[in-house]
Amino acid sequence: MPTTTTTTATATATATATASVSRRRIWKGTGRSPPTSRGRWPPAGPGAGSSPTRSRASSPTSAAASTDPPAALQDLVRARDVTCVRPACTHPARRAQIDHTKAWSAGGTTDIDQLGSMCKRDHTTKTVGAFAVTQPEPGIFVWTTPSGHTYRRERNGTTTLLAIRPPQHGTPEPLHDDDPPPF
Repeated sequence: MPTTTTTTATATATATATASVSRRRIWKGTGRSPPTSRGRWPPAGPGAGSSPTRSRASSPTSAAASTDPPAALQDLVRARDVTCVRPACTHPARRAQIDHTKAWSAGGTTDIDQLGSMCKRDHTTKTVGAFAVTQPEPGIFVWTTPSGHTYRRERNGTTTLLAIRPPQHGTPEPLHDDDPPPF
């Protein structure tokens, strides 16, 4: 009988270790701790170990207290955009990153009218400030280049040149023709 007890104890220890690893794997990246070994949730709320970047209640079109959109919202944005939202970019939205048009840290919201699909290159270009992007209506993006060109990308992917503004480097001084040429 000692063999049966040892085998049962080993099986129980293995099952417990496997469950612990599985529990950690499931909860990894969710912003919440897994249930404790007794099955109780750790305390939640401000300052009690909960993550401020996750929202407990969210609708399919918004996640008010979250920088990371829920999967359903990401799917809606990708279905709406079809490709990266930069004019002339054909990178598929299904492989693109989801970007806040107005940075979340600057007061932007995680709503369908403030999110867009961007390939990694264009997301980085926008984030570092090389291009300015606004979204006047959900799915319509207005891009302004450093050279002052402004483009509007429609929901169907077409692009329209809105304006050409010279770069704001200062106003050149006018030429004075008061003096006659030296020849």
